[in-house]
Amino acid sequence: MISKISALSVSGHNPQYRDPKYLTIPSQRVKSLRWWQTEAYDRLKDSRFSLIVAFCGSGKSILQVSLSVHDIVTSNWKQKQLILVPQQHIGAGFIGDEERSYLTLEVDGKQYDWKVSHNFCDETSVGIKERLKAWLLESPENLARNTRGGSLVTDMVAITTHMSFGLVWNELNDAEKAKAAKNLTLRIDEAHHISGVYDQDGDEYSDTEMVVIDEIKTNLGKACSYFLSSKDNNSKLCLTTATPYRGDRGLMLSKKAKAKFETYYLDWIEHFNTLGIENFGIEYQEYVGDPIKEVVANIKAEPDKKHMVVIPATGNKWRCGGQQELEDLLKAIYKVIPKSRVLDLVTQSTQDRNKAKLLCEPKSSDGGKSKYDVIVTCMLGREGTDWCPCSRLHDTSSGSSITLAVQTIGRPFRRFSGKESVKITNYIPKFADPKKGMGRAELLEDRTNALLVCMQMDEMCKPILIPCIPKSVNGNTSVKQNSVSNRISLTEVFGDEYQSFKKDLIEGIESLKEKTSESLDEAIIEAVELYGITDNLENVIDGVRVMVLRMISPKLKGMDLCVDISFIRKEGFPKLVETYVDKDTSIFFGNYSKQDWKVLREILRRNWDENFEKWKAFQNL
Repeated sequence: MISKISALSVSGHNPQYRDPKYLTIPSQRVKSLRWWQTEAYDRLKDSRFSLIVAFCGSGKSILQVSLSVHDIVTSNWKQKQLILVPQQHIGAGFIGDEERSYLTLEVDGKQYDWKVSHNFCDETSVGIKERLKAWLLESPENLARNTRGGSLVTDMVAITTHMSFGLVWNELNDAEKAKAAKNLTLRIDEAHHISGVYDQDGDEYSDTEMVVIDEIKTNLGKACSYFLSSKDNNSKLCLTTATPYRGDRGLMLSKKAKAKFETYYLDWIEHFNTLGIENFGIEYQEYVGDPIKEVVANIKAEPDKKHMVVIPATGNKWRCGGQQELEDLLKAIYKVIPKSRVLDLVTQSTQDRNKAKLLCEPKSSDGGKSKYDVIVTCMLGREGTDWCPCSRLHDTSSGSSITLAVQTIGRPFRRFSGKESVKITNYIPKFADPKKGMGRAELLEDRTNALLVCMQMDEMCKPILIPCIPKSVNGNTSVKQNSVSNRISLTEVFGDEYQSFKKDLIEGIESLKEKTSESLDEAIIEAVELYGITDNLENVIDGVRVMVLRMISPKLKGMDLCVDISFIRKEGFPKLVETYVDKDTSIFFGNYSKQDWKVLREILRRNWDENFEKWKAFQNL
């Protein structure tokens, strides 16, 4: 049965994107920047703190490499570059192309060869921590002595993992940290992994709040805070991610910290229209027990497509027995797809060997033929890893992290000749019967996360834009550089708290006894207050009203209204609610009695009230 929780279908190739700047540039030995990379490069090349937000596969890596070369050359070969990646194999994307272990690129009108000689992601390396520490403490003059002024960029650059750098940084004493940070640019890929970053001078947190922040802060977060607060202007920080928020309720960047960054947002729909994909859709399919039968049936229905199947970790969700469920899934897939065409990235004994096979899959249509039709994975390949031929994603591991969910969705959105459609199916357990004493997570966790993922993709296609009120700085009125026609998105307003805000908003709305315009507005305002939004408040509330109407009214979704908030004031929120919203509609849908929904709302109301009380206590600290 296909669940009616939410469904999304998007068609590409809007006529407005016929402009040549949106056309895909074919692979070249000399790497050149696409239109958006050039735009981002010009804006960020001389920034001390920069944040690049662009969807998976859009080309953030080559942009980072170009910015690194500019940083080195314009500093007269004094600015070292350290690229940080979450997993070792992701570092390969910063080292070379499919055929070579180096990159040739044009930067500021001159050609350079990028050859990384300090690769601390190399799995065969020994003494990584010791060698990384030595590189951090080495002077740029010594590192550049053989290449200064030339066209070869090599010893000034190093690549390592988030974890390795965090461990080394945590072991440095104060003098060593100051020496390491001098003339160093940290370039953090998949930056949503950082947490607890604040401006030590600009943020005014209470002692109690600082305890909480320090508890969630990782070693990498501590390093970022150090760079952000350093008086040395040559201690630089550049972050890149497709998802500028954390999957939990943790703090990624405080508002004061984020204000220091020059930010470039690439609208997802602009990127989508360069991929040659005509359309994509998301649907949610329910299962009882395990989803094996449903997954295999969907693969069998499209044997000519490339399928990625994501399963939960051992002992989680439907994999209570661990290895047995994996074996059952693989046996069922082998009945419809030859075993030689299926790649298992889960089994520990073959994982390293099969990971190498995945990395050898073609990145483009002229890179050879794909050897696999189905890839089964748990975590490997869900973030920062390409399987470009993939066009079908089966996610059976709906979890609490919206960040990981969106990163996973990014896997099929890679350029590949002949790929015209993308389909994403999320498999969720059949809706539990509400019972007294049941917790919210037990009742709704998977379904809430499924809804959040669809809402996120919906907003990426049609971001909710609100007017941006210019701020006066030293008497001069200015508007954020990345605003479009003086508008900003709700994503930018709430930052890395946006997903947790939407979770709380969903709970508040679903706990309502009746969805009238008055009760909906109360839930909206209460949720916005919960997150302490004060700037541009009236427009923010109107933007959230648009979100709510899109979320609970299928009729409204069919109207091409929800791009900006102007129609809310034109039509009037009460009128729109009365016209398009069913007072008895549940966001989660389900065929249950009024008594069942009464119990459900009691569960949600209890959780909502607890959150609101915690917020009020926090405000009174």
